[in-house]
Formats: sequence, C-alpha cells, structure tokens
Amino acid sequence: MHFAEFKHWSIHISFPIFIFIITLEITIFCSRFQLNNIFLYIYNYFFSLFHSQLFSKNIKKLMG
Repeated sequence: MHFAEFKHWSIHISFPIFIFIITLEITIFCSRFQLNNIFLYIYNYFFSLFHSQLFSKNIKKLMG
C-alpha cells in the first residue's frame, strides 16, 4: 500500500469522526443552554441523512 493510498484512507476515516465531534460539541452547547429540542431534532436528522449518504458513497467507491 502506497503512502498516498494510506493518506486517502485516513481522510475517509477521519472525516466522519471530525463531523461527529463537531455535532457532539453543538449538541452539548445546545443542551447546556436548553435551546429548542425541535431544532436539535432537525439538525440531527439532517446530519444522519448526510452522514449515511457520504458513508455509503465512500463504501461504494472503495468496493469499486
């Protein structure tokens, strides 16, 4: 496995983790100030939708 391939893989793996951490931060921030739960629900819904699409695209790409 070449270094470029490894870098490519690490980006694929770290990107969802990076988004997840940001989501967690925002969720904690929102819950701390007890903002509207509906906003959180919508945000989490869109995030999960986006994340699953991104993930399935990456899997398809890796499978060839």
